[in-house]
Amino acid sequence: SVAAWLVVGASATSFEGLLPQTSDFAEYVGKFCYDYSNQTWSGLNPEVVGNVKLDITRESSQPVPRGGKLYFLIFDDEKGHWKHARRHWQSSTCEEKKAESSLVTEVEVEEARQTSSYLIHIRERIRPRFWYFTFVACGIDLKDTPIRYSVHATNDIWGWQSEFSLDHIGLFKVYVIFTIAFCLAALATAWASRWRAAAQDPPLREHPYIQLLTLAYIASAACCGLFLLHYALFMHNGFGSLRIRFLAVVAGIVANCSIYLIAILSSCGWAISSAVLPNRRCFLGLVTVVGFLTAVCELRAET
Repeated sequence: SVAAWLVVGASATSFEGLLPQTSDFAEYVGKFCYDYSNQTWSGLNPEVVGNVKLDITRESSQPVPRGGKLYFLIFDDEKGHWKHARRHWQSSTCEEKKAESSLVTEVEVEEARQTSSYLIHIRERIRPRFWYFTFVACGIDLKDTPIRYSVHATNDIWGWQSEFSLDHIGLFKVYVIFTIAFCLAALATAWASRWRAAAQDPPLREHPYIQLLTLAYIASAACCGLFLLHYALFMHNGFGSLRIRFLAVVAGIVANCSIYLIAILSSCGWAISSAVLPNRRCFLGLVTVVGFLTAVCELRAET
């Protein structure tokens, strides 16, 4: 159904977490798709298409032992960068990772201050690309120093849609359109089956297919409306609301199961040439189990 196609995950623009408390590590954070621009400033540097803001917080007053470095490495998806680095990510040395990266930022963690911020400009002039964010510790010992990071990526040339990765640009408009479309479809179905005079004899609203179809429209409208709310919040903070998104996914599951039931039941002629559904409880129970497992998998993916 359309609702199934619309249930997509937002490509997060903000990533937060704790760095591994080990002496050497290579930590993958996330990815973001940036647009490109052929324009240049003063005929020299390509236009900045987006930014990455990095915030580092040292959650301990203990000084970091001297020696070693912590780097924030960004790779684009060129063959010689991330595609090559990923093949031997676990076995390559720190220097090899730095050589294959597109941008290298040294993170200062030995200074007296406990917080630091970095603003990194992204320039792309050939085509849109995915950029991959990583932390690499080179000989630095962080066993007794918990460090929290926050990475916020933006597509600045897209204005009010700057929080979206390029592969999700336009989703907000899509959800506006489909929210309105499903609401109109639900109203049209209700009018045709409940309020229209010709629908009263016999009463169409009591037909199981009409009830399932109405449920599918209402659930689809709720799914799109909740995703719309999630993306409205997403445009302000880069996170959205995982609770609202999960409720939207659940509404999408209800819509999908309703359409699935209509397809299966009509294929065996139920409520058309027969009013008897063999093994009714078992069949409906299995459909419920499938929907429940889908919801659990979605919840697990978000944690």
